[in-house]
Formats: sequence, C-alpha cells, structure tokens
Amino acid sequence: MKLVRLYAKFLESVKHDPWSAAKWEAEKLEQLAEEAKASNVFQDMDLRDPALRASLLALGPNSDHRAVVIINAQCLVQMINQTACEMLGYQRSELVGRNVNIIVPPPFSEFHNNYVRTYLNTGKANLVNRHSRFVAMHKERHVVDTTLLVTKVSGIGEDTMFMGLLEASPPPDDVAHIWVMFNGQVVSADINYADWFGYAPQQLVGKSLSEYVVDFKRIDLVLREARASQALGPKRPPTLSPAELQHQGSEAAKLMRQGSRSDTWSVHDIQWLHCFAGPVACHVTITNGGIGTHLFNMLAIRRLGRQAHSLKHMLVSDRHNRVLHITQQLSAMLGSTPKGLMASGAKSTLEALLAQPFSQLHASLGCSVPPHQPPAYSCRSGLSVLMAGVGPQGPMSLPVSLSIRKKQHGMESEEYHITSIKPRTVGQALGERCVGLVLDSLGYVIDVAPDASDAVFGFPPKQLMGRHVSTFVDILSPQQARKAAAPAATPNASLGGIQALLQGRKAEDHALDPGEAAVCKEDEEQVAQLLLELAGRSTEMPGITWRCGVSRSHADTSTPGNLKGMAAILLGRMQARFL
Repeated sequence: MKLVRLYAKFLESVKHDPWSAAKWEAEKLEQLAEEAKASNVFQDMDLRDPALRASLLALGPNSDHRAVVIINAQCLVQMINQTACEMLGYQRSELVGRNVNIIVPPPFSEFHNNYVRTYLNTGKANLVNRHSRFVAMHKERHVVDTTLLVTKVSGIGEDTMFMGLLEASPPPDDVAHIWVMFNGQVVSADINYADWFGYAPQQLVGKSLSEYVVDFKRIDLVLREARASQALGPKRPPTLSPAELQHQGSEAAKLMRQGSRSDTWSVHDIQWLHCFAGPVACHVTITNGGIGTHLFNMLAIRRLGRQAHSLKHMLVSDRHNRVLHITQQLSAMLGSTPKGLMASGAKSTLEALLAQPFSQLHASLGCSVPPHQPPAYSCRSGLSVLMAGVGPQGPMSLPVSLSIRKKQHGMESEEYHITSIKPRTVGQALGERCVGLVLDSLGYVIDVAPDASDAVFGFPPKQLMGRHVSTFVDILSPQQARKAAAPAATPNASLGGIQALLQGRKAEDHALDPGEAAVCKEDEEQVAQLLLELAGRSTEMPGITWRCGVSRSHADTSTPGNLKGMAAILLGRMQARFL
C-alpha cells in the first residue's frame, strides 16, 4: 500500500501528472482489494455457523503461515489461501474446482474420496478434528512434511464443507526423508532426498526400497521390528526367528532393546545408492505413521563423512551438455533454482553456466581435449575457473575449482560427466596463476609469496630468491631498459620510450646465459627507473597489467640430467605472462 501511494505521489509531484496519479492509484487500490477478497477463504460462508466458528477458533489469530484448503463433499477445492499456493507450488486457478487428490500422494489419493464418503454416511472419522502428521504433494511431485488438522466447517450431507489446515514442517538442512509403506513400496520423498541422491520424485513412487539400499537386509530387519511394534505396542516379544537372531547377533538384540523403549529405530553407516555417483554412507532413523489401515514408515536420513560435503555442490551432465542433475546449494550459489538451470532437459544448457568466452568454446573444446591429458589451465586440471551466476547486482562470475569424472550409466551405457564443484575466493584463484614477488629498490627478489605454486612457471618460485628481476622478465632485461631509458633530444624522450614499451611493443627474444646472474650497477639503475615508472602507472590505473615473457630460472640447469630446463634456456623459450 505504501509503495502504491509513493508512486502516485511521484506521478503527481515529479511528473506533474495528477490525473494519471489519481487514476493509477484508484486502479491499484481496487486490484489490491480484489486480491484481499480472493484470499479470504471464508468470505462466502455464514460466520454464524457454530462449526465454522469452532474452525476459526482452531485456526488461531496468527494464521498467515498456515495453509488453508476448503473442499466440499465431492472433494472439490472451493477455496485456498495464498500460503497454501506458495507451499504447494500452484496458482490459485490451478487448484480451485479440482479434486483435492491432486495434492495428496498415492496410495492415499486413491482412497481419499472413499474416506470422505464413509464419514458422511457413518460419521466414522480417521482424520477429522485431530492433528495428524501428513505429507502434501508439491507441483514438482516431491512431498512437503506437514501437520494436518481437518474440521467440518458447515453444511449437512452433500452440502458439507471441510477445512484442511496445514502447517509445514521443513526438515533441517542435514536430513532427508522418504516414506515407505509396510509392503516395502516407496510412497514419496521430500525435496532433500531428490537433491541428495539424484532421483526425480516420479522415479521413486511405487518402487521397492530394496532398489535404493546396498545392504537391504540390515534395514529390512529394523523395518520388520518397527512394523511389529505398530500392532503389538512398545512392549512386545521378539518377532525374529531364533535362526535370524543368531545370524544378526548383537545388532538385532540392540535394535529390539531400543524399540522396546521408544518408537524410534536407527541403522548406522548403511550405504544408500545415488542415481549418478557412488553409494553414500548414511545414518537412518525410522518412525511409524499412517492413516487408518494405510500404515507407513518414515525414514530420516543423514549423510556421513567427507562424501556428504563433496555432494553438496554437484552437477551431472551428458554428452549433449544437458544438465541432468544439479544440487540446490549449487543452484543457489549461482542465483537460480535446479528447475531453471536444468531447463527441462534442453540440449547445451551447460554452456549457460559458463562465463564468456568459454560458453562459446566449450562444445568444441570438450570434444577435442583428451580426458587423460587435460591442458594445464583447463577446467579438468583442477585449477580455479569461472562460472556464470546472478547476484543482487546482476550477472557475475564465480571462481570455482572442478573435479570431473566420467561414468557409464544404465543398460545403454550412457556416458555422464559428474562434476564436484568447490567454491573459491578471487584471491585463491589468482594464487593458482600468479607468483607474488617482493623486490628491493634495485630490483632484487627478497621474498616470494608463501602460496606460490610450482606449476605456474614450471619451476619452484623459491629459486628466484636473491636474483635480479631483469634476469627472468624479458621487458625488464638490461637491453630493454636501455632502450626505454635512452637519452634523446626532448626531456620526455625516456618517458616516451617506456610508454612505447608499455603499449605492448614486442620484446626481443633474450636467451639467458646459464651463468648470467650478476647485473652491473648501470643496469640496476635503469631497471629501477623503469620499475618506478611501472609503479606510477599502477597507481594511476589500478589493476593495469603488461604482457611480458618469463624465462626459466638458471638454477634449473644446476640439477644433473635436467635436459628439459637446459633446452628451454638454450632455445630461448619463454612463457607468455602478465606483469
């Protein structure tokens, strides 16, 4: 409301258009009033009805965070509030007038109409006027763990209206849930389970739990004990045969003792199958639940060990660069959602996650680069690369390091690329490609950054300690320094020479003699003058760089048999770098 009035004030006072301001404000206020009226699920009901008044009392004053769904005797949705729409991922128009079974997972959706009809005919209720733990089906086909309260709000017989009050119970970030019927079939799973193990929710429904557990016998033992407790109560005799008890040993006895004290059973360190990656070590806690004769077990799963951390930022793609699976944490880091990044299985969606120009080059480079010989600075080398993301200020590039492996999957031997992604800082990314040196006033190296990598230039940076910078950076060599600082007719001639050098004039190849380590005093002064000029330019334009060449340290040749280092110097080979 404040925003509407502020914009109307802007039109009136800044744009000097009071007529548009009055018209715009009136239309928007009318629209807001209609939306408020539509969100009031009780607007067409008789508030004098005792049943409705009791339901409103049960709803409580702070009901904004609760989902409200009202259905008739035919199970058709009559009204639904905005909280319920947001919880289940639907628009209001997609639910009103449709059977409520659309938000009820199977097999309960198959019998829901019978539950309502039985209540109307006999008055026998399984859910009415009691709080029950239940799961609601999201539009994306995963389930939302909720607390459900169903009440009769008005009417008699075919005119009866029911109100369902749902309060979401979001699981902790470190827990995933899967619901299993007593016959072993999977009912549904929450969004964490789909995210952790790579299965689409529709892949799970109706399947046997044994398809997703490596050592199913261990967990089946516990499930049988949990199911027996539902019928016999907490104090029950053992339901396992003597042979089974002897085979399972102390673990079975421990589980029975735990079950006799509570309604919770646990299985530690059991391997759970991932759809794309290898098995995941998990800890599972089992509890009982159900509605009427339909009973189920709820399994709460926690991942164990370092593998859990590596799976938090994971991406799976195929040979067509389709994104088959991406975790919630990775998509959130990129400023999007898994659904938005997967783009409904469209080809070449992987390129959209890469920064330019790699987005355009990835398809050709991915086919041409052999997997067992990745280039030194490619994404397969393990060094930090950039991924494209969206932040509060718009598009941005995020430094990450990748660990990529291939896997054959399915009967058709389809090839997948499983990428584990580790976020990096800009400083860490630069440290993998740069060597930081501290020079004295004459240009001698007095310190090397502690995190400098040997892979940057192909030799240990510590070998540069005590050396003059002109002996391994070509544009600072004595010959180039003389050219830049050579006296001329004009006072600014030396500056002009440096300017020409800094603008990218190609330096002459300089083959460093292995024994050349000393630099004369005149050369030291000329190089020092050039370094001061470079420092001044850096102050004027922060972040400026200059293209240069770096030669291998002469110390490489001191090692007997180091033919590679000697050949590099003798051939005058240098590595192109930025200063």
